[in-house]
Amino acid sequence: MWSRSARQVRKNDEQRFRVLGFGATFANVAEDLSSNDETIAGEKRNELLKQVDPSDLMQFGMVPELVGRFPVLVPFHALDERMLIRVLQEPRNNLISQAQRFFAMDNIELRFTRGAINELARRAFQRKTGARALRSILEAVLLQAKYECPGTGVHTVVITGSTVRGESEYRSLSSSSNKSPDTVVPTDSA
Repeated sequence: MWSRSARQVRKNDEQRFRVLGFGATFANVAEDLSSNDETIAGEKRNELLKQVDPSDLMQFGMVPELVGRFPVLVPFHALDERMLIRVLQEPRNNLISQAQRFFAMDNIELRFTRGAINELARRAFQRKTGARALRSILEAVLLQAKYECPGTGVHTVVITGSTVRGESEYRSLSSSSNKSPDTVVPTDSA
């Protein structure tokens, strides 16, 4: 049996989760999740999603028979720029390493500055599609270099933050002695 205070807490939680589905109100979204800072709004959403239970999903409009088949409910959290940078660099077969291996097939070393990595993550974060945006942004940035550099004597291609922003083209070096290792992100593809 629920006590009166427990019922009130539950009622408040239900009102908070009535963002979508049957009986949803847009006002709840505006007051609970609005913020000028996207990071704070994302944290609020993550905190709300931690509290979701099967009855919330049924109130959302999902069929109880389907909800009953979920053995565990795990909320997904929005990725921030710092996490997107980690996605770009840390996994064993990360996107940066894949691009470097592609260029290595033509004996071209592909390097990224810290500014380029940060800008890739910032642009992906702005799209609000999580890590999925990273590949399409990276492919668009590398497109010109992929077709222009092979067979031209270029040994190194350096991608900078301004390259990612579209303000300048990639830098190409025709000899390995012209590298500037202090501005380039070290990579470990193992």
